[in-house]
Amino acid sequence: GQSSFGMLAQGIPGVCVVQYISANKGRGLFAARPITKGETIYTERPYISVQHVRNRTEAWTCGNCFRFLGTLHDQLAKTCQIFQMPLPPTPLPPSPSYTCPPSGLQPCFTSCGEMYCSEACRAEAWTSYHQLLCVGQIDTQAHPLFRFKEHAIDNNELFLLGAQVIARLACRYIASNGSENVIAMRDSLFSSFVHRPLWEVLGPECGYTARELQEMVRMSLSLLMGSFSLMVHMLPNKDPMPLAPLLDLDFYSNLLGMLELNDNAIGFDCPLEKYYKAIDTMGESERHIAQQILEPLVAKWKEHDEEQDGEVWVDATGEEDDDHEDGEDEDDDIGDVPDKPKPSFPNFEGFGSFPTTAMMNHSCVPNCIVNFLEDNFTAHVTALRDVMPGEELTHSYVEEHEPLEDRTEDLRVYGFTCDCQKCTTERAQPAP
Repeated sequence: GQSSFGMLAQGIPGVCVVQYISANKGRGLFAARPITKGETIYTERPYISVQHVRNRTEAWTCGNCFRFLGTLHDQLAKTCQIFQMPLPPTPLPPSPSYTCPPSGLQPCFTSCGEMYCSEACRAEAWTSYHQLLCVGQIDTQAHPLFRFKEHAIDNNELFLLGAQVIARLACRYIASNGSENVIAMRDSLFSSFVHRPLWEVLGPECGYTARELQEMVRMSLSLLMGSFSLMVHMLPNKDPMPLAPLLDLDFYSNLLGMLELNDNAIGFDCPLEKYYKAIDTMGESERHIAQQILEPLVAKWKEHDEEQDGEVWVDATGEEDDDHEDGEDEDDDIGDVPDKPKPSFPNFEGFGSFPTTAMMNHSCVPNCIVNFLEDNFTAHVTALRDVMPGEELTHSYVEEHEPLEDRTEDLRVYGFTCDCQKCTTERAQPAP
């Protein structure tokens, strides 16, 4: 099938359709049949996705689908290693209500450090994009690809997502032996989505001026071009010129802006978190053993997490720890509720672009929620209420429980002011 982001955004036959709404709102996603509250309307894999850089040091997951790696014991051992704590000699007792589905452990072909849950995921990542972004065969930190990734980590993770798009298109061209039209592939990305240069999308709140962002994008592209120039031996006829349209500043800056406007948070619990949440279903003896093993790690993760962002800790019972100041969650995970308990173990955090889901417009009273129920990168779009055929499907781009002023400010990056019923009603209310 089509693998272009723009071409994929066509809806799902018999389930939902993309329709034009207005000049201001553009297009949206509409129900093609009756939908019942609680129903999974559709599932969708991301066109591109990455794990947050900080989360890579905390959550040990597949480099392709983000599924947690190995067995429950493997995850325990890895968590102990991360926090430099000894692995307890006693194994975790089995839980009557949670069984961790084990995954494989497949290293990248070049031993770059990336791990995969299966041979299928390793092969998919390699052929789709990783072969052009792998640092396993690089023996110097002066290599432009190493410097590109270092620059992205230091400045903006969005550059990693942009590089993955370009690598995917380049790999399609390589796999076609030069028969694919690179310009057509490039232009199809923008066929369905609003796009502006990154420096026009990000406002002053990002901490950089437009001029500084322009220079940052130029440097990122320069390093990416340098790394691609060293891979000319992989190209059909060893000719790099057909890939030049993918390494153009105008394309790169608009690609980054499009991704910023159309990305979606990806997050789900790790196996240790699920096991720990089910600890009360164990017998008294097993529960005591599990608590002895896990609670020192819970305390260590709590300490580490609060050092990172200073947020209030809300435990699994929903009780706040009054020894710490309150703060805001930095991730706008779709469907969060006020006072959501903070995890006891590092869960997966990333972001990606989902073509069909990206067609859904925002509402502060959404009729859909996006969750990741398979514990990998597959998005599940679920109905929050009954939806009639022809009704627009919406989800919230921000925390809908926040005050009107905060929601309005958070939506500024998307370039619109919300006119949903909730916002309209709240704006009409007299100031206190």
